[in-house]
Amino acid sequence: MRSHRNRQQAVFAAERPASALAAPAVIATLLLAFFTLLGPALPAAEAARTLTELGFDLIATRGTAAFLAEQDIPCAVVNKVYEGRPNIVDMLKNGQIALVMNTTEGAQAVEDSREIRSVALYDKIPYFTTGAGAHAATMAIKARQEGELKVMPLQGPARPALQ
Repeated sequence: MRSHRNRQQAVFAAERPASALAAPAVIATLLLAFFTLLGPALPAAEAARTLTELGFDLIATRGTAAFLAEQDIPCAVVNKVYEGRPNIVDMLKNGQIALVMNTTEGAQAVEDSREIRSVALYDKIPYFTTGAGAHAATMAIKARQEGELKVMPLQGPARPALQ
């Protein structure tokens, strides 16, 4: 079961992409993102494509790397924890990963990604659990790289008061 905090972060990021900018500034300098996708997650694949266009290198487990390759998105391969070392958790602990996009479903997949979540949260590595969250975070990173952001009220532009 996903923690309340992870679910809340993903929903909030999907609703307001600028909120994803609260992630540590390390994203701007460390450009390696880890992707693991549940099935054909096209929103996350588009996020992966955008990240590569922004200068990120991608790393993924074998199944996700194969899916991304089918989409013509370059991606290196890393071992799952049970496949031996070096693995994704080693890379997270070594500070090699700047961003984690990890979609899971089902008890076994959630259990398998527990250590990834733990290390990412402990080391304050931005972590997104849905395709929509990955897409929102990517758009926020893109906006940040394109220039200054403007803050606008959620209710829309200010309107003159009625008299």
